[in-house]
Amino acid sequence: MSNQDTVLATSVVSCLSRYKGHTVGSLLNTTGVSSNAKSRLAMVVGKLLELNNLPSVKDARNSGVNVKTVQINAAGANPKESMSFPAIDFSAMAKQSWRTSDLYRYLSGIFVIAVFRDNPKGVQELCCVFSWEPSTPDLRKAEAAWKKAHTKILTGNGDFPKQKDGSLLHLRPHGQNAADTQTTPAGETHTRQSFWLNRVDVGRIVSENC
Repeated sequence: MSNQDTVLATSVVSCLSRYKGHTVGSLLNTTGVSSNAKSRLAMVVGKLLELNNLPSVKDARNSGVNVKTVQINAAGANPKESMSFPAIDFSAMAKQSWRTSDLYRYLSGIFVIAVFRDNPKGVQELCCVFSWEPSTPDLRKAEAAWKKAHTKILTGNGDFPKQKDGSLLHLRPHGQNAADTQTTPAGETHTRQSFWLNRVDVGRIVSENC
C-alpha cells in the first residue's frame, strides 16, 4: 500500500465525517439520489465523494481504497448483514495463488467504512466513518477461506466456506438472478459468487472503531 492510498483514505474519511448526524433522508436530498434499491446507501456515499471532488468509489477501489457502508441496529453495533466483496471470476481464481489472488489484493487495501445506525426515533443516520486494515490474524483466516474455495473450484471436492466456519469470510451468491451463473474448471455450475465478510466480524470491526 502506498502513501498515496493512505492520503486518499484520509481524505475520504474526512469528507464523509462532515455528514455525521445527517439522516438518510437529508443525505438523499443533498445528493439527489432517489433510489429505494438495497444499494442506495452506497449510491449516497458515492455521490457525496463526487460532490466533494473526490474519486468515485470505483476509482478509489482501483487505487487501493475500498469504500463500504454498514447498517447497524439502534442498540449496540450489531450489523444488519454481512459485507459483500466483488464477484468472483472462477476461471481467473483457478489460476491464482493466495498471494496473487484478487481477494488478497483487495484485502491489502484500506477500507473506509461508513456506518449508518437507527437513531432513537427509528430514523437511520450516518453515525461513524473510519478506516480499517485487516490484521495479520484476519488475513490468515481469509487465506483459509480462499484456499477452501479454491479447492472446491479446481476439484469439485468439499464445500464453499460458510459463515459458521468462523474463517472471517464466507462465499455466497452475488449474481443478478438465478440465471447469472458460472461454471468452474471442475465442471460445476454455480450462481455467481462473491466473498462476504462475516456479519459477526463486521460487528467486531465496528465496535473497535466507533
